[in-house]
Amino acid sequence: MDFNSNDGFFDEFKLDETSEDRYVVEKSLEVVQFAPKISIDSYPLSIQNEIQKRLSYIRFVNARINGGWTQKNLTPILREASQSLPLPAPKWRTLVNWKKAYYESGELIHALVPRHKGKGNREKKNDSEKYVLKAINEKYLTKERVSVSDTYAYYKSLVIVANKSIVSGGIQLLSKRTFYNRVQMLPPYEVDVARFGKRIADRKYRSVGQQIPCTMPMEYVEIDHSPLDAILLDDKGDIPLGRPYLTILYDRFSKCVVGLSVNFREPSYNSVRKAILNTVLQKDWVKEKYPCIKNEWPCSGKIQNLVVDNGAEFWSNDLEDALRPLVSNILYTKAGNPWEKTGVEYPRHEPTGRYC
Repeated sequence: MDFNSNDGFFDEFKLDETSEDRYVVEKSLEVVQFAPKISIDSYPLSIQNEIQKRLSYIRFVNARINGGWTQKNLTPILREASQSLPLPAPKWRTLVNWKKAYYESGELIHALVPRHKGKGNREKKNDSEKYVLKAINEKYLTKERVSVSDTYAYYKSLVIVANKSIVSGGIQLLSKRTFYNRVQMLPPYEVDVARFGKRIADRKYRSVGQQIPCTMPMEYVEIDHSPLDAILLDDKGDIPLGRPYLTILYDRFSKCVVGLSVNFREPSYNSVRKAILNTVLQKDWVKEKYPCIKNEWPCSGKIQNLVVDNGAEFWSNDLEDALRPLVSNILYTKAGNPWEKTGVEYPRHEPTGRYC
């Protein structure tokens, strides 16, 4: 039915000259043309409540606002509406979108129906991410250390097989560059733990803390063994006597070697006992036996804290009983953490062929 201004009516679908009015009317015609034919009562109760909430706020604000629908004008009205209406107030920009959709549709109630289904297909994205994680966990983060290129090929095969069982649409395949970026975002420490093991990862990313400061000599003494880079020969028969082991004790405070022992057998309870006896006893005999030595070697006395590693020779009840009068406390460092006694640790060398 047509209405004209001669009968006292105006044509609401007549286009004005301004582009804004033209857009609003065209949008209204479009919504009216494709308006749903179902009743609001056919929607679930939660949707009906949401429609009523949006309409209530639009009418509440429209009756009180003085000026444009801007943040400055809407904020105090929304604060008042949240106290008067039973439903929580929306953001001011959300309310503007509701109002725009409602009035551009010619005040059709269907324009306030939530459009959750039009927000994108999340299912396919989640499926793609699922196969990305599956490929990374089953190929890249393994002891076989599969390359990123081979991991991507495995991911691609998983998606191809999965798409064969999908009737319509399909899982979107990530590009190789996107997949590479996804792998590079993995935590480096966790990657090295999975590919190389925790021990190597801890050494690579370890955070070396500061040692406890020393206040006096013999407070913290470190002990360790090392094969010497020499092979001793018998003076008469030129027979190799073997490669000796050196056991030394190092004082953190004075940074001096406070005791040592040289043995032809591998480190044992006896080598530790001899080295500690050499540490705690006076060393005046050294200068008397070797007059060429000019300086004193005053390092001696009881050890307060003996810092040892996890060698088998240190885990002995007999050793603890023997050291009780000489050592107040034994501190065991963690396995695979040589930086916890850096003073006595030094690189191990293989024999170079020199003979003494």
